[in-house]
Parts: sequence; C-alpha cells; structure tokens
Amino acid sequence: TIAAASSEASDLLSNAKMETEVWELEKERLSHIKSFESKIKLDVGGVKFTTSLTTLRRFPDTMIGAMFSGRHTMHLDEDGYYFLDRDGTHFRLILNFLRSPETFELDLTGSALKEFMTECDYYGIQDVMFPPIIRIPPFTCSNTGGQAVPVSQEERGMWRATKDNIPLKICTHCFSAHYDIHSNPFSGLGSRDRRVWHECIYNFKALVESKGGSLNLCIQPKPDGSCKS
Repeated sequence: TIAAASSEASDLLSNAKMETEVWELEKERLSHIKSFESKIKLDVGGVKFTTSLTTLRRFPDTMIGAMFSGRHTMHLDEDGYYFLDRDGTHFRLILNFLRSPETFELDLTGSALKEFMTECDYYGIQDVMFPPIIRIPPFTCSNTGGQAVPVSQEERGMWRATKDNIPLKICTHCFSAHYDIHSNPFSGLGSRDRRVWHECIYNFKALVESKGGSLNLCIQPKPDGSCKS
C-alpha cells in the first residue's frame, strides 16, 4: 500500500541520516588524531633518544603506547624532541624491551631494579614485561647427556640449576636451557679435569609449563652465540 511504502521510505531516510551523523562524528574524531613521523626523537629528563614510532606503539594498551597513538597532544620542542619529564637513566632498557621483547634480558638488582620497576609502572609496561609469576616447587629433569638436573625458581621467577646455583640460559628459539659447570660430571675422567662443560636441558619451557609453571624470558639470561641444541 501507499502508506506502507511511505513508512518504509521514511525509515530508510532516517537510517541514512543516522549513518551520516555517525560518519561525521567519526571524521571529527579522526581530525583530532595527531600524526607522527616514523622516526621519533625523545628527551627523557634531559637524556636524548631516537627510536621509531613502531617501537613506541609495540603495546598499544600501555601508557607509552597511548602517548604516541595520536589520541593525545604531544608537543615538540625547538630541536624537534618530545619531552618526557621522567628519569632517563633506565629508559634505554625500556626501549630495548619494546624493540625486541622476545630477546630482552634484564640484569639489574637492588635499588637500580626498584627504580627501573617504577619507570615500567609509569609507562604501563610492567605487566607485559613482568607477567604474574606462577611459582612451582623444585623438580628434577634430565639434560641431553642423561644426567639428572634438579632445578628451582627464585622469588622473582628466575630458574636455576639448584646444585650449583647456576642461572639457566634460555634460548629464545627452541626454549632449551643451557648452563655451564666448571667441574667434570664424569667421575671416571679424574678430579683434576676442571674444564668448563656446557650442558643443555631440551625444551625447558615445555617442561615448566607441563608442571603448571611459567617462564619469563625477560629475566632469564640467554646463551652466548648460536643455539647448538
């Protein structure tokens, strides 16, 4: 009927108007998003850094990711730097983590570690850098030579070979655990042989996870050179 057709046409026009209004609001929102150059210069508390926009946006849901998302106003100084009023002492480490979180290694203790954690908390990356630790009891596994290796986890999550208290070096490609011992594990070769022996626990990450634990690659040292496992 004419009335039904008129009602249908009215509904179509109403929907089209709503879609137009939504699109206009979206265009308005996009017009306020700041664009950045691909190379970013930063002045962090007087310490100068140069990095990429991709690095700063590595984790979009963090504070530092939001800063350079374009949704917030960031002002350039006369030299082309974005100034961040924070301590720049450890910002190099934060950038290194953002550049390569898979291979990042942290070697800080005491007050330096506390300072670093404070900065991580400010930039909102503490949860991605230090995910919640699932600690499990010590257990014994076997290395590739067939020897039993007791392993345990310290308070902040690092895994060690318990007997010699040696940190396990975790390969970020195969997740095997490497460690060096400075004595001969084969008694038949004599006690005078004090060479360095390189040992490996194959796919240590899978072993830990099979027992309900977790492995934080950020705090585990990495093997030197190419993985031989």
